[in-house]
Amino acid sequence: MDFYSVKHRKMVSVPDTDVKKKVFQVKGKPRYAVVAKSTVEGTAVSLTKFVSKVDYDKLTAPMA
Repeated sequence: MDFYSVKHRKMVSVPDTDVKKKVFQVKGKPRYAVVAKSTVEGTAVSLTKFVSKVDYDKLTAPMA
């Protein structure tokens, strides 16, 4: 799955086995996301990608 690293300003590819699903509550409404930890240019970074409910339900990744 591809994530955008804001710190490094570039796309980062993370294997699907390293991603996890997470639900954030924003003003009482759920925001569906996929999170991962990766290394970009020698720096450990946490990556978050917000997805639609449909895409979230299709993922087989474990919950974070």
